[in-house]
Amino acid sequence: MLNLFKKSTLLCLMALSSLAQAQTRYIGKSQELQEQIDRLEALQNHNIPYWVGAIKPFTSNSIMPLLASLDSIYQHADAIDKFGIEKITNAYLFVPIKFSQTKRSFLKALYKNPYNGFTYQEPNIIQLAINPLLNFQVGTEQNNQTGVLVNTRGIAINGIVVNKIAFYASFCDNQENPLSYIGKRINQQQAVPGVDYYLNRSQNQYDYLSAQTYIQFPLVKKYIQAQIGYGKQFWGYGQRSLFLSDYCASAPYLHLHSQFKKFSYDNLFMELTPQYMRGGDKVLDHKYASFHHLSMHVHPKLEVGIFESVVFGRPNHYEWSYLNPLILLRQAERSQGSPDNALMGFDFKWKAPKHFQVYGQLLLDEFNLKEMTHSNGWWGNKYGFQLGVKAYNLFKIPHLDAQLEYNQVRPFTYARDSVSNYTHYNQAIAHPLGAGFRECIGILRYQWHKKWSCSIQQVMYTKGVDTGSSNFGNNIFTAYNTRVQDYGFQTISGIKSKGAYTNFHIAYECIPNLYLEAGFIQRTLSYQASQLPEEKTSAIYSGIRWNMARRTVDF
Repeated sequence: MLNLFKKSTLLCLMALSSLAQAQTRYIGKSQELQEQIDRLEALQNHNIPYWVGAIKPFTSNSIMPLLASLDSIYQHADAIDKFGIEKITNAYLFVPIKFSQTKRSFLKALYKNPYNGFTYQEPNIIQLAINPLLNFQVGTEQNNQTGVLVNTRGIAINGIVVNKIAFYASFCDNQENPLSYIGKRINQQQAVPGVDYYLNRSQNQYDYLSAQTYIQFPLVKKYIQAQIGYGKQFWGYGQRSLFLSDYCASAPYLHLHSQFKKFSYDNLFMELTPQYMRGGDKVLDHKYASFHHLSMHVHPKLEVGIFESVVFGRPNHYEWSYLNPLILLRQAERSQGSPDNALMGFDFKWKAPKHFQVYGQLLLDEFNLKEMTHSNGWWGNKYGFQLGVKAYNLFKIPHLDAQLEYNQVRPFTYARDSVSNYTHYNQAIAHPLGAGFRECIGILRYQWHKKWSCSIQQVMYTKGVDTGSSNFGNNIFTAYNTRVQDYGFQTISGIKSKGAYTNFHIAYECIPNLYLEAGFIQRTLSYQASQLPEEKTSAIYSGIRWNMARRTVDF
């Protein structure tokens, strides 16, 4: 079996070498696949050369260094990790690997490989894979008469043409009856989390379409890839990202990825939608954003990165200064008269001993050291930070993995005006809590069989709340020039709220990527001195999911 795997891995790498000029498969931030990738990467004693785990979603081009290292992992892996290696390999390659072929091909043309419904290949001309998408969940929530429902059906298509041009497309039709706290957020922000245009069929019932697409091609052989698409991004190592997250709706983008030995450089240019009031059908205005991220392997166990971004509004056209992939965006923003929302930051990941990983982010919106040393709560000291740790085989128990993460963001961070704030389609494009909060996340995962797994997630946070016309900097949709004062702002300002969210989830993988699952959600949100009504949510759910990530709104 080991020799067979080595031969199969060699076949994978040969395929990747021939396809390296294009990213052949696009995999979203699927929980199971992401957790397996993180785990296999952490089980190695050092960072993988040329591997950057901060830029997601992964594609076969970006994940190729990890795939190249799986052979050494396999020699010491147990049955569960071997199964995970097979899943990752099949998720990113079209090549039908021998050790994972189905014994009987359903209707001959379908599922020749258990991870792809339909495949078609003409050597050196085209490779194509088509898969169904399904996410159906039902549940009951205390004091919710309509019930809980997620009903998603769709299709995903991957392909590569002449070994150079890759493409991906997924299209889904969705109906959703969300939990009550999600419905309240929809009414407040006039946006379904992670969704753009939607229809409100009746009270707490929403209908929407979702799509993600891209086409990719090489600009400079082996070094620079260009990807044009419509989708979501996630930049970070943790459960949350203070830079760019997939919490908001999909958006059009151009992504340039450059790899030069130990250096990885990403440029992202996006067209966004500023906040707006829902009404009849109309043409919505646009705003724009540029993001840069430079990552370096400074040590076999340490990876560090530099981040910068700018969000800006023009009368429906891009600012040419921000198209320069090398210029410092803060300098470009100042050259325009400083009218836009520029941020910068730093991130790192350290591979600690005994299968631990430590990671973090530091975000700087505006910062004045003199005002900071005075400790007077100046409104313009706008920053946030993240610190987290992941542990694998905790207490030497195989496949017991844990994650602990802390996030904190000061008031007025991400805010500017109604156009250049850090939002898209009435949703935050970084942390879903916006600004003015402290948050702690704990996750415990256990997989005792290659098909059975469970997890429990606990989120606890304290957040300031603005009421009426008082602007304490907690609402990133409110312009910062309407603040109530210039000094005296603490991390938690305004009305203090405390939130707690718990989600227990168990899943059984019937066949590759087809999950039967169930779970329980408990959430509370209370306010200081009961100044606002307390919110309570208790719900149970069950469902079936095929080739899709779980839909969760965990705050």
